[in-house]
Amino acid sequence: MPGALKVYVARGATNIPRLRPRPRPRPRGRPRIRPRPRPRPSPRIRPRPRPRIRPRPRPRIRPRPRRKRYMYVGVYRPPPSRILRRPIITFRSKVNIRRRCEKIARTGNYRAFALRYGRQCYVARLTSTKFTRYGRWRLMRPGALQVYVSTTAGKPIRPRPRPRPRPRLPGRRSAPRYIGRYRTPRRLGRAVRIFRRRSSTLRECYRLARARRARAFAIRAGVSCYLSKMTSVKFTRRGRTRVGGLKVYVIRKGTSRPRPRPRPSRRIWNYRRLGTYKVPRGRSSPGRRYLGTVRPKLNSAKQCAIMARKARYRYFGVRSRRYCYGANLRSPLTRFGKTFSVRGMVVYKIGRGPLRPRPKTKVWHYRYVGRYKSPTSTRLGRFIGRMRGKRKVFECARRAKRMGYRAFALRNRGDCYVSRYSSTYSTKPRVFGRFMASTGGSRVIDAYVIRKGRFKPRPRPRKGGFAWHYRWLGRFRSLKGRGLGTRLGRVTGRKKVYSCALLAERRGYKAFALRRNGICYGTRSSRAYITRPIIKGRFRAGAGGSRFIDAYMIGKGHYRRPLRKGVKGRSRKARQRKRMKQIRATRRRVRRVKRKQRRVARTRKLKLRIIKRIRRLRVLRRKAVRVVVRVRRLKQLGNIKRLKVARKAKKVLVKRMQKIKRKIKRRRLSLKLRLVRLKAARQRARIQRARRRAMRSLRLRMKQRMRRLKLIAQQRRARALQMAKLKLQRRYRQLAMLRARQRAQAPRMRLLIRQRMLQIKRKIALRQRILRSRYLRRRQRASRLRLQAFRVKARQRRARAQLSVIRKQLISVAKRMVYYKRNRQYKYLGIMRAQRRQLMKRASNARVHWFRYQKQLKENKRRQRMLVLRQQRANKSFMLFQRKKRLLFVQQQQKLRKLLQKMKSTRRVRVGKKRGGILKKKPLTTNLKNSKVKEANAVPKDFRSADLFWSFEDASGTYISHDAVQKRPARLMGGSRVVSGTRRGLVADTGKARGWISLGDFTGKCFSDPDHCRNHGITMMASLKLDKKYFHKKSSSYFLSSGGQTTQARGFALLHILNRYILILSTKDNQWKLETRDLPDGWFNIAFSWEKKGLLKLYINGEEVARGEAMGVSSPKDSFSTLQVGRPNNSHSPKFRVPLEIDNIALWEKALTSKEIGTLADKDLKKTSKRKEKRD
Repeated sequence: MPGALKVYVARGATNIPRLRPRPRPRPRGRPRIRPRPRPRPSPRIRPRPRPRIRPRPRPRIRPRPRRKRYMYVGVYRPPPSRILRRPIITFRSKVNIRRRCEKIARTGNYRAFALRYGRQCYVARLTSTKFTRYGRWRLMRPGALQVYVSTTAGKPIRPRPRPRPRPRLPGRRSAPRYIGRYRTPRRLGRAVRIFRRRSSTLRECYRLARARRARAFAIRAGVSCYLSKMTSVKFTRRGRTRVGGLKVYVIRKGTSRPRPRPRPSRRIWNYRRLGTYKVPRGRSSPGRRYLGTVRPKLNSAKQCAIMARKARYRYFGVRSRRYCYGANLRSPLTRFGKTFSVRGMVVYKIGRGPLRPRPKTKVWHYRYVGRYKSPTSTRLGRFIGRMRGKRKVFECARRAKRMGYRAFALRNRGDCYVSRYSSTYSTKPRVFGRFMASTGGSRVIDAYVIRKGRFKPRPRPRKGGFAWHYRWLGRFRSLKGRGLGTRLGRVTGRKKVYSCALLAERRGYKAFALRRNGICYGTRSSRAYITRPIIKGRFRAGAGGSRFIDAYMIGKGHYRRPLRKGVKGRSRKARQRKRMKQIRATRRRVRRVKRKQRRVARTRKLKLRIIKRIRRLRVLRRKAVRVVVRVRRLKQLGNIKRLKVARKAKKVLVKRMQKIKRKIKRRRLSLKLRLVRLKAARQRARIQRARRRAMRSLRLRMKQRMRRLKLIAQQRRARALQMAKLKLQRRYRQLAMLRARQRAQAPRMRLLIRQRMLQIKRKIALRQRILRSRYLRRRQRASRLRLQAFRVKARQRRARAQLSVIRKQLISVAKRMVYYKRNRQYKYLGIMRAQRRQLMKRASNARVHWFRYQKQLKENKRRQRMLVLRQQRANKSFMLFQRKKRLLFVQQQQKLRKLLQKMKSTRRVRVGKKRGGILKKKPLTTNLKNSKVKEANAVPKDFRSADLFWSFEDASGTYISHDAVQKRPARLMGGSRVVSGTRRGLVADTGKARGWISLGDFTGKCFSDPDHCRNHGITMMASLKLDKKYFHKKSSSYFLSSGGQTTQARGFALLHILNRYILILSTKDNQWKLETRDLPDGWFNIAFSWEKKGLLKLYINGEEVARGEAMGVSSPKDSFSTLQVGRPNNSHSPKFRVPLEIDNIALWEKALTSKEIGTLADKDLKKTSKRKEKRD
């Protein structure tokens, strides 16, 4: 350095003090014995000795530090930018980049460094894990990291002198204690502080915890510090982990002494093979570490096990019998599933002790208990999923056993419920009958019990053991089920009597009876039934009825028929049958006569009532005449008060007369209808009599014909037996010949089949190879195109950089030329011009290169696009589902029809009021000319509480109408429009073109998914006018739909199907259904209200028509969330649309009461009636 001193020392006589060694410390044990002091000699004068010239000791030469070397590890995937951070330096050129980056790493004493894009240099202080965390890449790809790791420790390490021990202070001190690594909790919050250096994080975080008086602290990612003032539960609640997470420390009083580490165990250890698992290309598995290669000729598993145990891994895997991987958990090695391929990875587990055989699994079985009623899925235990496939019962049993449950049940053809106790299902009402173990139904469950050991079938009774039978006693009267003994339950199926007999015999009863087609009773003696009044007649043993029972007796031994009465050769049955026919005929005549008498009596009563009313009418007319006379007299007299009273009386009488006239007209019409029906009944009776006569004559003819045919059949049978004997002989000969031919042809056919199978296998294998090679070629081509694009972009950037440099040089040349021109130095001016020409030429060449690279990039993009298109063509089969949406909807419709037909045959939905009361109430209409037009887009006073309201008053001449509350647009699609020619004002009409109205998308909201409602309820109200000529038995038309008609969505739907009007509302787990036979003609008000924990109610013109409870139907997805008028929201097919007119659509996110709905509907009707009166 300039100004430094160069120091020299001469060899020879230099007085350098000798360095003496430091004396050894004396031992403390024994005291030192000092020698006695000698007597001093007399002082003498001695000459001063000359200084001795000693040789200068050789200076110690410090050992040179070993130069740090770096070894190339490989190409690795780049981690995210938040882990990798910015490069320490980015070089301009790629020349000697490895040496330059290595020099920077060596000077900074870094452990590893990496190169990226040929220019960027990254360094790591402690380990190379920062670069190697996300696994290797076999090929060099753009953006990959080339990693180098140091092989030496750099400078020689000198032992540091021990620091002096600090004096201990009196009192107790606090010290941090490490308790382990735990998973990061979800609500951890922000870090108190983030430190730059990892080495000082623990010390600084401990100081911070002591300053803030915290009881525990944790360190995350070696940098972030978190504190807890109370306990360490904030950090340890999610359990321990081996990788990542939080390092947790607890501050305790007392000195922190390091725990003695356990000695390395010398225990015996083993490894066990788990299986072969997939290792897909290009996919990394975090937690898996590459340990190195092993020699394939030796035992590769043993070598890899030793390497994994040294690195303290519990699991290891060997791939291709060469590459060894280790992991602390099983999932990083087995994540991609099992395989039988040779290319897979064989995974092992390291364990303690000698290798022991695997313990035998415990044997268990499950047994069918029975079938029980369960209309809903409540109180069935825990639902663990829906089983699919052929082995539903076994899958449910296996899951229940694994989870530790002792009983399980199946419902709805696959829904699996589990419980710890079998009484969960056995306490429910049982369904009696002969059933096989099954998977349950919509309203029943099949229950099973899990038990230990092997399955033992129930012991069958021995031959000659206890046998019993049952015998029918007769049919007896029983209006009620009292005094019939113990009720055993209701039996179903075809063998109801047998099922009831089994139940009674098991409980030790000697008699049983059946009532109401399946209700079973049992008693100790048959007197409870025999003492009742018997019903005489010829009956078969049955299952009882609503007013009688069928009684049976249980006896021991086998059943023996009683001996028949009567003389030998004569049967008593024919006489009994004839007598019974006569009795039945007389009974029929008596019934007909009684019916006629009842009809005549009814007509007489009606005539008498009409005569009485006519008399009353005459009396009222006389009174009216008297009132008129009285009014005239009062006018003459001038008494005004009496005149008013008389007028009022006259009005009352007139009204009463009008009412009576109307009643008389109605009664006359009803009488006429009854007369017509009576005539039709008489005609039917005549036809039936004629049919009976014809049937009798036909039966006689049939009997005669049957006798003839029996004779002919006997003759033909005799002939056929003779022919059959002859044919059998011929057939035996032909069969022998055919069998001989078949034996000869069998080996030929087998050979042909084998050849054909081999050809098919070869074709399939060849096709698979072709497809695999095409797929690999496409992948290779795509990677080549990506690499080419990366190179072209790099060249383009280089060309751009060259152009910028040339531009700067041209600017500097131009400036010099101006300078030389001013100073008239033409020699240098010529040189500058030549230089400018060269630069211009270089710039043009660079531009040409740049444009060429641009074209290459475009071509590259085009090829990549073509590759993507080819791949899309190859994967075209996966897009078939979207094209078959219409077919899917048709299937859903068919399922709905089947369900409705089933409901029709098995169960009726209760209707609230009579149908006639609704049909006779005609809706009132108004005249548009005399009515005032409502203000556009304004909410009426009655509907201000609604969340959404469409009045269609702002949509005249347009195809969009906005909601008056939230300004949501309603779009009129497919030819629908707003019409002003009706009596209600402006209304929306879908038209004969069958258009529809879209009210918007309600994804995740109340009107698409009722579970999201704020007040747990919905109310909808609208005014409708339907054209019923488009409805027939096979039609399916939708008026309103937000997804309730399908199990792939939720919401509500109002539709017409199978000559019924149906309202459906569905949530995630439940479904409500209501139906009504008919709706009024013309304009009417329709509304429904729903509560989550209540009922679904339907209102027409403010009157409640139907109500229903929930059924357990699951809708896991909400795929269709739009609200549509005039069509379903999951199909665009025109066959589901219907022409209709609609007005004043109002929606509430709450359930209105019946009173509120009635007042709103009445106000609407009153407004329309006022308009009608003004028009009249």
